[in-house]
Amino acid sequence: MDNYLLYRSMKINANGLPVVGATARTLGIREGIDILVMEGQVKQNTGGMSVSPPPPSNLPTHRRSAKFGGTGKDPLWEINVNCLSVFQLQYRPDPHQPNKHGFIEPITEMPLEEYQ
Repeated sequence: MDNYLLYRSMKINANGLPVVGATARTLGIREGIDILVMEGQVKQNTGGMSVSPPPPSNLPTHRRSAKFGGTGKDPLWEINVNCLSVFQLQYRPDPHQPNKHGFIEPITEMPLEEYQ
């Protein structure tokens, strides 16, 4: 997966960076919806922040801006898979749609706050 990019649409803040938060349109996850949380801990292989592998057309239409043939309101962001391990994160393709969807999730069990 050398230099492999993942895509996610997210709101942009005043500094030009993704807005951090616990919604489907921000950089982060929704507890109990995107990933299983037990006693304040998240585990690997239980879900995570939704992303799509290339090409950007793999994102749902409502998550892609008009520039990419969609109806979404937010810009498209690229995430390099090689950067994830520094944060103890990994990319895992969605077993139900491996060519269109996946998750950024913890490599090992960690506190929800650290993962978020």
